[in-house]
Formats: sequence, structure tokens, C-alpha cells
Amino acid sequence: MRSKRNARDRVKQYLDSIYKPNILLKEVDKEFCKGYIAFLRTCTFNNGKKTLSSTTCRIFVNRLTAALSLAVNEGLIERNPFKLEQKEKPKKDSAMREFLTIEEIKQVMATPCRYDIVKSAFLFSCFTGLRYSDIKSLTWDEVHKAADGKTLYIEHKQVKTKNMVTIPLSAEALKWMPKQSKNHEQVFYQLKITHTTVEVLLAEWMAEAGIQKHITYHCSRHTAATLLLTLGADLYTVSKILGHRSIKTTEIYAKIMDKKKLGTVNLVNYMFS
Repeated sequence: MRSKRNARDRVKQYLDSIYKPNILLKEVDKEFCKGYIAFLRTCTFNNGKKTLSSTTCRIFVNRLTAALSLAVNEGLIERNPFKLEQKEKPKKDSAMREFLTIEEIKQVMATPCRYDIVKSAFLFSCFTGLRYSDIKSLTWDEVHKAADGKTLYIEHKQVKTKNMVTIPLSAEALKWMPKQSKNHEQVFYQLKITHTTVEVLLAEWMAEAGIQKHITYHCSRHTAATLLLTLGADLYTVSKILGHRSIKTTEIYAKIMDKKKLGTVNLVNYMFS
């Protein structure tokens, strides 16, 4: 896998930087591990143009930790030196999550995508907050009619968390929903390409629409959250629609909206001086 290869490359880069390309396992101690973390925070790639995000650093640390745990299990070393205290490990990124604004959603709606079902699935997720795994697993027997006899809603067990979510379907969401087939069949059964291919198609589509942000499929979920908050939904309701276990997760989106508001207000600074 690409992620594993990248992790190996960073370890080799670190070993070269400390002039120990052939270090023995027994020489890998806590100081080595702390040095590796410090290296990840500052190392560059793509000819020095990019640095690693905190999330990527955490992934690489977890890869090396798992490899050393395997070495312990196989009797190659006595203990895993990467068992660091939480404060010593790279922190999660709590900052900006990329999403589409209302105007940008309109832009992508008006732009053709090379694979129509990718466009439909992505926009459906923008209005429901469903992850890609849930889009793939959603079946027609999970779509129900509300007591008013008009509103449709989804009752779905999330693939990632196993939590049940109940999501009313807006008119906008329904526009991007395929025509109904048999109850047990998947709603987006036509989405038969790999996730990697979906991301490639999304990048092409966003470029055609003039969107310069790095938009992945998961950004549709961020878009759903920020869209609901923009339109006045409360945090509790948004957390339930997204299936968050804790409202603290949803509060991240509220902070994003606060930053966006502040940035918008600051646009008028010195305009009338």
C-alpha cells in the first residue's frame, strides 16, 4: 500500500539524517523514537515544497509502533520503545476541514462529471452527511416514509461507528438519489469503481468547476455539517444527523464557521479609510 511505502520512506530518510542507515533493532530506544517524531515534524518532500501534516505524522508513528510491536511478538526485542506518553506523541489536526460553500456547491452542480454516479453520490452526501462507506452500503429498504406520508428519511447503521442514524431527505438530496429498484438492492449500486478512482474523478470535476480547494469525498460530510450550521441548525441536531458519538466532534464545525464569519467581517477593514 502507498501509505506503508511512504512510512518506510520516512524511516529511511530519518536513518540517513542521523547517519545510521543500518541501525540494529536493539539500538532503537526511546530517544530514537522521540527523534523520529521531531524529524517528522520538520522533514520535507516533493523537493522541499511540502511538510507533513500532524495527522500524517501520527499515521507514520503508528506504522513504526506496529512494526516494533510485531518485533516484540516475534522475540526480536524485549519491549516496544515507542510506548511513549500521550503528550510525547504527535497531536491530531484540529484545524480547518475543507468544505464547499453554498456558491461552490452550485458551481459543481452546474459542472458535468465524467462519471455521473460519482457526481450524484457526492452531492447526495453533501445533503445527508453520509460517509463514502455508508453511500456504498445504503439499501432501499433503509429508506422510509415519515408519518406525514410525504417526507422520506434514511435509517442506516453506519459502517464505521455501527451507530444508527436517522436522516430526513431534503428535496435537494432527493434530486441526486437514483431511481428506486428492489428493496434489498444498494441505492448507489452503479458506483462500482474503486475509492481511489472516485478521488481522481472528484479532483478532475472540481478543477473543471473552478474549485481550487483540495476536495476529497469525505469533504462532502464536512460540507453537510457546515451547510446545516450556516442555515441555522443547532449543534445537537447536526451531531445526530452526522451520527457523532460526542457533540464535541460537531463543535469543530462551529469553530470553523466562527473563523469564516470573522474572516468575512475583516474584509471591510480599512475599506472606508
